[in-house]
Amino acid sequence: MKSIFFISAPVHSGKTTRLLSWLNNKNNLYGILSPVIDGKRYLLNISSKEKRMLEVVGKEDQKDVITVGKYKFDKNVFEWGCKVIANSIEENPEWIVIDEVGPLELRGEGLAKAVNKVFSHQNILVKTSLVLVVRDSLMTDFLNHYNLTENDIKILNVVD
Repeated sequence: MKSIFFISAPVHSGKTTRLLSWLNNKNNLYGILSPVIDGKRYLLNISSKEKRMLEVVGKEDQKDVITVGKYKFDKNVFEWGCKVIANSIEENPEWIVIDEVGPLELRGEGLAKAVNKVFSHQNILVKTSLVLVVRDSLMTDFLNHYNLTENDIKILNVVD
């Protein structure tokens, strides 16, 4: 991997919104964003602009739901997001973005399979920079979980 960048700030501080603005000036990028649209969390395929509602609305089959605090997420949308990221690896792009790595991923759920796959393909992604969005309160846990040190990463400042 060329470089590993982190965007790290508190929950609901506008990380995704600022990242979206930053991405507008970049080419050859792939991955997933997790914007809030009309009060609901979505996953957005950066290259195709396809989006899927991640938050569960109504009484969905509980076997396809992951609950985190007050939020309920659709496992199938996470699976789709993992496929989008896996397909990104095959493109060998300049940038892969994963927004966001949180408590679910640290316990092996959500986008964890995709994050693990990207890290396991570091040796072939030599021209690719990885951008990960991680809330500030989870940075130490994330670094420990993936055996990274502060010397392995760079902080990406996307503040206006």
